[in-house]
This record gives sequence, structure tokens and C-alpha cells, in this order.
Amino acid sequence: EFRIHWDGDFFNGDYVVAWAKTIRKFPEVKFWAYTRVRSAAISLNAFKLPNLSLYFSGDKENIGTATNMSANGIPVAMLGENFAQAREIVGRGAMCPEQRGQIKLQGACVACGICIKGKSNVLFSITKK
Repeated sequence: EFRIHWDGDFFNGDYVVAWAKTIRKFPEVKFWAYTRVRSAAISLNAFKLPNLSLYFSGDKENIGTATNMSANGIPVAMLGENFAQAREIVGRGAMCPEQRGQIKLQGACVACGICIKGKSNVLFSITKK
């Protein structure tokens, strides 16, 4: 598994294409990424890369875009004050088990696998409640 960006984002179209080529070149590697860049989410989704789990990062500042992404089949990683607020915005979604205190932070994403598998929206909470 390989997470694209721990911090940062897709800063232009050429960078998105470079990542798409890299992901295609390594089909045995499962990639996952979060982005707040609408055009990057749309472009990467259009490449139909089976080994990429892509999430649009939503919060109170971009609710409209997050809702649009979800409606167009792009999973959303939604951040709310609490899990209930995040769920109200995007509907169904898995609550991050690390934030719920179910698993430890170190290695949490790989141990959990929800985001890596990319099957649904994921809910995050500022208050961890």
C-alpha cells in the first residue's frame, strides 16, 4: 500500500497525469489519496485506475463540492465537528476507527484498510466523537 501525500495535494494537471502513469505502471501496488482539488478528483476518477482509492476531502468550507463529488461516484472523506455532522452531509460512511479509539495511530490506516479499499465514504471528526 502507498498513500499519495501525507501532506499536500495535486497542484496541477501535469502532476495528476504523472501520478496516473505511475499508478498504472505499478498495478501490484494499492495506492490511496485524498484531495481537495476538484479537477484532480475528476481527472483521476476518469482514468479508472483499479489500484487507486481516491477520496475528495470535504469539510464545512466545501460542502457543495463534496456533495457533488459523492453524487458523481467519487467517495468523500468528510470532516465534521463530530461523526454525526459528517454523516448528515454525505450520508452513509465508515467512521475512522483510529479516531474512535479502536486502533492506535501508528499503522492505523494499513491495519484498518477502510480508506485503502475505497469502498465507501469515510467520516472524520474534529472532536473524535
